[in-house]
Amino acid sequence: MPGRVPRHFSAGFRFHHLADVTYTGTDGVGVGGAQILRYMDQQTGHHGPFKEENIATILKIRDEAAASVLGQGAALLARLDQMFFEKSITAGQNQARESLYPALAQRDEARVAALLPTTRHARVIPDSAIEPPVLGSARRLIAAGHASLAATAYTPLEFSRLLVRLERAVRQRDAEHAAELLSAARAQVDESDGDFSSEQLPSVACP
Repeated sequence: MPGRVPRHFSAGFRFHHLADVTYTGTDGVGVGGAQILRYMDQQTGHHGPFKEENIATILKIRDEAAASVLGQGAALLARLDQMFFEKSITAGQNQARESLYPALAQRDEARVAALLPTTRHARVIPDSAIEPPVLGSARRLIAAGHASLAATAYTPLEFSRLLVRLERAVRQRDAEHAAELLSAARAQVDESDGDFSSEQLPSVACP
């Protein structure tokens, strides 16, 4: 399936870890039952019933972290990484992507906040969860059009023809054909070493 590889942290986390893992943009966290979700006999190690009241606390910590500047930045970076894989990313978005990672790693909230509005285009495209993921990938490449990384590996006429075929596949909800077209486009970029030249890079504020 096209897209970013899902990331998951294993069990053993406590309350104070939850915001940190949210800031990484991870897809799932194994919350340690013995740590915060179950009563446990310290002598025998036997687990008791769930501490149901802690579930709400866990979700509250996650939601607050996701809504924060760093949480929004992590979600955006995950989407931009996916778009880089898809070759649907634009030069401006890729420049923001490369700036966003160190800003998040350094927890530079001011820098992350400055980058968030520069990539609105990447944020408003519907998530792939609402339709077959491959059609979401196709829509992102169509939206980026000739400004995309994929376009750097084609002549303008060749890429226009590819976009027409992709648009037809999306209209017909033909996920299999869309997957074939997208796979061929990614291979074309990889084989041609397609990339954004320094002359192509616009200001980071560009979509």
